[in-house]
Amino acid sequence: TTFTNSRLYSLLTQKADWLKEAGYYIVGDSAYNLTPFLLVPYSTDEVQQDRFEACDTFNFFLSSSRIFIECAFGELFFRWGIF
Repeated sequence: TTFTNSRLYSLLTQKADWLKEAGYYIVGDSAYNLTPFLLVPYSTDEVQQDRFEACDTFNFFLSSSRIFIECAFGELFFRWGIF
């Protein structure tokens, strides 16, 4: 709710077409809703119903991206005390 009511969300919504054309996306977790600019994992039901395991593979790589980003923020915090 806080994110969808923020100025950042409004700006991203306005620029959604440009972001998509440029190939820019925000990586989120399952707490967020899927939008044209925000990638979120597939639900457990969708993963279980997927015969080709593409949803599970997508979730794996999305999670890997999130872990990499979270580690980068951790390094910034421990090195300079920001964030």
